[in-house]
Amino acid sequence: TGLIRTNVCAEPGDSGGSLLAGNQAQGVTSGGSGNCSSGGTTYFQPVGEILSAYGLTLVTSDGGGGDPEPPTGCTGYARTYTGTLSAGATAVQPNGSYYTAATAGSHRGCVTGPAGSDYDLYLQQWNGYSWVTVAQSTSPGANESLTYNGAAGYYRFVVHAYAGSGAYSLGTTTP
Repeated sequence: TGLIRTNVCAEPGDSGGSLLAGNQAQGVTSGGSGNCSSGGTTYFQPVGEILSAYGLTLVTSDGGGGDPEPPTGCTGYARTYTGTLSAGATAVQPNGSYYTAATAGSHRGCVTGPAGSDYDLYLQQWNGYSWVTVAQSTSPGANESLTYNGAAGYYRFVVHAYAGSGAYSLGTTTP
């Protein structure tokens, strides 16, 4: 919920234009500052919120269908977690908590999101005061993977839906 803030190019008069991630509509141009020459910030109203605000229903050209199965692009990992995120939302794994690495070793993670989305993956370690990101994979697209060689301690994976909504699958292997 709330506005999507981006640094994409927008000019005066672009209000009402679409924000797409791949072939998936994410939002409608709402406003911003700057322009395409100097840069700036552009805000988009998420599709779901604008449909709700105006009492509209989205109809797809193929008639839609049920919810897709979670992606399964990550193989060869010891554990798998699945979930669903809306654009801008974050999930902490395992199961909203953390895990203990009793020994030093390799922490591997791989997330696959829906086609046309941009999901990011972070590995965080507890430093005694707060969670600190020690590894991240934030390239554009639905698939991310990371590897981190770390000391014993408390860790957690964080999946963030930068753009796009839907089911994800996270594979992890930890010490």
